[in-house]
Amino acid sequence: MVTTKWMLGNIDPEYIIVQKIRDEVFVIEQCGSEFEADADFDKYGVHLLIYYDGIPCATGAIFYNGTAVQMARICVLSEYRSMGLGDLAVRMLLYKISQTDAKEVYVLSQCYITGLYAKFGFKQTDDKAFDWDGIPHCKMILKMDELVFPKKCDIRIEN
Repeated sequence: MVTTKWMLGNIDPEYIIVQKIRDEVFVIEQCGSEFEADADFDKYGVHLLIYYDGIPCATGAIFYNGTAVQMARICVLSEYRSMGLGDLAVRMLLYKISQTDAKEVYVLSQCYITGLYAKFGFKQTDDKAFDWDGIPHCKMILKMDELVFPKKCDIRIEN
């Protein structure tokens, strides 16, 4: 069973789980630098934590900046990939944003996964990728009046 939890800021006791998932994916698996500034930045965010059979396995965040919003730090632990949990995270973050007066959303996506965001209406802002910790990234923007929710969530749950 898939369950979720929303957290405002970084004061929830389960926020440490969000940080552990990020560290596992971005620091250990992808050999990126640690998010030393996350604590300051994250206190202003809305964080999503996804559980599969009670085990925390995916996360993402929303950061508001006036009329624009950033979706960030969306990641799924390696053993839970190909189950559609990334799709679920993006879907839930976008739904939460759609309940605000935000005019657009942007994401700094790893280039290999831009298709995940494109199916919701995100468009790359430039053909050029930029390097972030040795991984090519692309900036993508979604105008909220162009938001598309694909009819089917790609989540796959095995019994």
